Amino acid sequence: MKKRTGPGRAVPYSFSHSNIFPNFAVWGGSALRGNGFFMFHPRGPLNMEVRQTVVFPRQAPQIIKERAVEELGGGGHFASGLFEQDDANNFEQVTQSTRSFVARKYPFYFGMGIRQEGEWPGRENWDIDGLPGLIGPRFTEHPQRCFYAYWSELVEA
Repeated sequence: MKKRTGPGRAVPYSFSHSNIFPNFAVWGGSALRGNGFFMFHPRGPLNMEVRQTVVFPRQAPQIIKERAVEELGGGGHFASGLFEQDDANNFEQVTQSTRSFVARKYPFYFGMGIRQEGEWPGRENWDIDGLPGLIGPRFTEHPQRCFYAYWSELVEA
């Protein structure tokens, strides 16, 4: 990361979730969790195939590697489900809810955090100079807006 970002003041130490258009995700962890790499393959309007790889430093002790696999698997990120079981149920119910007559009448709202990306009180105290991408202290729907804007650009071209 340092090699790509150059000699800035910022020193990245971890990350939470990262998505690379259109279907690749990296979920970061810690020394005890490893990093998960996910490829999402649509298999129809209501089906998705997900392939996952867990990586951690080669020089990590064996016990740490085993603990990282346990930690990620314990969170429901293996064959039993992509996320914790309550998340899997939520995603299923959201999918079913969007198929109703009433839901089809109204467009989705993707405005959470709109016009706040990259700006927040106290930003000047964050050491983020030199880091690529959009950095911020909260979740927003910025990734969804960018995803669909780029998708639209590709389709229209």
